[in-house]
Amino acid sequence: MTAKSVIEIKKYANRRLYDTARSAYITLADLAKMVQAGEEVKIFDAKSGEDLTSSTLLQILAERQNSHHSALSARALSHIIAYDNPQTGLLLCAHLDEAIDRFEQAQKGAPDSQNNRSKEITEFKEALLRLNAAFSQLEK
Repeated sequence: MTAKSVIEIKKYANRRLYDTARSAYITLADLAKMVQAGEEVKIFDAKSGEDLTSSTLLQILAERQNSHHSALSARALSHIIAYDNPQTGLLLCAHLDEAIDRFEQAQKGAPDSQNNRSKEITEFKEALLRLNAAFSQLEK
């Protein structure tokens, strides 16, 4: 993500989303496009002010999973659910963040520098292997 300002989205009881930066109602598909474009968003309940960012982004993932456009396999989702607890949740989150950071670095690699890109992809694969090893240790 870039160092842009955070766009605040209000979520109303009727599930409508209001983009305060654009002064317009948006759909979940619009919100997904904003995130894909690198915009940082925070979603708040319009009445209580409760942070609904995670649950709303999970809703987007759930809808994509239903339409077979999800990047998460059933195995990955099962692991996330299994390790979403006070003992292992922070470890899982740290490893997922590291893997995603490596993936982003690999995607941003200079197109004319194949060696550099190969190195970044190798580092990403190593991060995934460490994540897999962490999963294996947690299963014991």
